[in-house]
Amino acid sequence: MQVGEVSTLLHRGMEYHRAGRLEEAHKCYSRVLAVDPTHADALNLLGTIAGERNRFAKAVELFDQAIRRKPREPVYRNNLGNTLIKAKEFDLAVEQLEEAVRLRPDYADAWCNLAIAYSACGEIEEARQTLQKVRAIDPKNKRVPLLLAQLEARSGMSDRAVDYFRQVFASRPSLAALQGILISQKATPDMPEIAEAETILRESELGVQQRSTLLHALAKAYDDIGRHEEAFEQAVIGKRLEGITFDLDRHLEWVAKTRSVFDGQFFRDRADFGNPSEVPVFIVGMPRSGTTLVEQIIASHPRAHGAGELPHLKRIAGAVGAKLPGPMMDEQALRTLSRFRAAELADLYLLRLTKNSGDTARACDKAPLNGLHLGVAALLFPRAKILYCRRNAIDTCVSIFMQKFASVHSYSYDLKTLGRYYGSFAELMDHWLQLFPDSIREVKYEDTVADLEKQARGIIDFLGLEWEDACLQFQKTDRPVMTASKWQVRQPVYTSSVQKWRRYGKHLKPLIDGLGRHATEAGYEKL
Repeated sequence: MQVGEVSTLLHRGMEYHRAGRLEEAHKCYSRVLAVDPTHADALNLLGTIAGERNRFAKAVELFDQAIRRKPREPVYRNNLGNTLIKAKEFDLAVEQLEEAVRLRPDYADAWCNLAIAYSACGEIEEARQTLQKVRAIDPKNKRVPLLLAQLEARSGMSDRAVDYFRQVFASRPSLAALQGILISQKATPDMPEIAEAETILRESELGVQQRSTLLHALAKAYDDIGRHEEAFEQAVIGKRLEGITFDLDRHLEWVAKTRSVFDGQFFRDRADFGNPSEVPVFIVGMPRSGTTLVEQIIASHPRAHGAGELPHLKRIAGAVGAKLPGPMMDEQALRTLSRFRAAELADLYLLRLTKNSGDTARACDKAPLNGLHLGVAALLFPRAKILYCRRNAIDTCVSIFMQKFASVHSYSYDLKTLGRYYGSFAELMDHWLQLFPDSIREVKYEDTVADLEKQARGIIDFLGLEWEDACLQFQKTDRPVMTASKWQVRQPVYTSSVQKWRRYGKHLKPLIDGLGRHATEAGYEKL
């Protein structure tokens, strides 16, 4: 194939790519690589497709290869940085994006992505200043107003965020701005955006993801204003529309294997493993169980830091043989992990955890489903503290179902599957409680909202810190919140979410069947 033919093939792939025909684009780029395995543009474009398909590890690998061929190409580094943001590797994203703008100081798109990465790392002021740089470079940049709105939303500043979203929507209507208005505050019946969303859903041609996202935003708004039947209907339609499935049998097999491998003898044989640091605090539980509230209480203490939801423990678990999702657990790899390697991995994790913590005594990792990986956490940090957040099982599952979570939470797209997943998580947590009774404290959501001070004092005491009254004023703590609870963390605690599931009781039989005894314990028999 001649050079001209390679160029033609690459451009044909780009045309397919722009048209959304990813399979045809992938074939074109792959044919280019078959002729020239070092073709940097083809590697970069294949990485872009992998990122669009949420295959982040593959995308990073391809972008890395492209950068090795052309290390001074800022576009490749911008694409890599953007993918690392999606993969929640925010500190690594910052490194790549800072290099991209160093190579090309007028690269507005890279500056915008850098602002997102700074925000996710907790560097809110850096993010604001970065967006101001974009305005200086490109005063009419269309991304900046929306990013400013999203920045305030991440900060939990809901009133300011909604004002920005409304300004964006008024000047250039977009689904992202409309969604932001609906989910960044408690909706009221007279909000014009509710009718706007209804009209768009009824009259506009939307992609699957766009429609599903707007349906979930509308479901949240309906729930806020008491239109509960319609709220549930919108969530169900949004879930079915995406057609996402979850291999529950494979997951249950993985959980059973975890309980089998990580037993008392496993840890007795490795009593001298890991790092003795008491800095790490793991806040775990099912999503929507109060993990954000607990982190905000702790992060309000002057000697504690909230690092948010970090992906690192899950990745370390996968690297040592406990990958999820993925193939069955590699028991041999886990049992042959050396003391030296365990210490090395602990040091790497601690470096990531404390990157932005300053001189604090405790740093929190609030990835809720780290509960699946507490065996690895205990191996790396035998003296770490674990806070297990629990909430009424049916309330938890209904709240999860009503949210639009990323596909990594694909268990949440079917009510019966969600119930069985909850049960397996609760049973695995019971296993950890038996193994590490002194390292784990249960925090019940209902108890916390009923008596905040009592529970907050218990949490702070469990972490070995002196009490600070600031922990009761967590809604005033200025830090980014990268969860579905963004706007709620700036509010005082409220009890309206307790027993909320009863609004939807007649729709919940599949969930109740999946939960089994956990539904009875949650009060279902009293319905």
